[in-house]
Amino acid sequence: MVDFPELLLRCYELLVRNEPLRAHYNARFRHVLVDEFQDTNVLQYKWLKLLAGRLDGAAATEAGSGAIFAVGDDDQCLLAGTKVTMADGRFKLIEDVRVDDLVCSAVGGGRIGAARVTKVFERQERVPLVTVHTQKGKSLTSTLEHVHFAGYTVGHLPAKYFLHLMNKPGVGYRLAVSGHRSARSDGKTVPGFRQRARQEGGEHCWVIDAFDDEVEARERMNVLSLSDGLPRAS
Repeated sequence: MVDFPELLLRCYELLVRNEPLRAHYNARFRHVLVDEFQDTNVLQYKWLKLLAGRLDGAAATEAGSGAIFAVGDDDQCLLAGTKVTMADGRFKLIEDVRVDDLVCSAVGGGRIGAARVTKVFERQERVPLVTVHTQKGKSLTSTLEHVHFAGYTVGHLPAKYFLHLMNKPGVGYRLAVSGHRSARSDGKTVPGFRQRARQEGGEHCWVIDAFDDEVEARERMNVLSLSDGLPRAS
């Protein structure tokens, strides 16, 4: 009985310690494509290099010449001037964060912990932005592609009905209410807004509020639709 992080660790250990097995997969997979590369953690990256023959702490093999094709999203950016919380509780402007700094970051399972900065990246161009305002008066401005945490972890908190706003290029914005849906072969549920956005071609989705009762969520949707002139989904 192991959890996901330990599955990664055991597979990494297996490839490091079992040279014949590692050589088999090095020869079998000549090209390895990695999607969402910006979300790869340290252990996943070590495992990836072993799988592709880019050895890390293991003996080299003749078959170890696989090519890694990384697909990432470099558009997930925050504006200069954004305050970043460091691991010690201090704040730094994002443009002042340096390699090897320790910052507060999501570390999985809905938890926040310290993460070391391995690379900094800056771009200068005009792109669409979105600003998220919280009930406590705080705000955060980012590119549309940036993922923001909403304080809800599937499987760790009671199921909710989410009021969310979807955007589809060429169509526009619309409000919708979604609960949880069983969409995986293992029977586990996923947030309905995520599945719905994919099915209906919504490129962006923002969670506005969460409710225990579907009727209450739909009442709130109707009020926002009338006050802000936004269409509603069925």
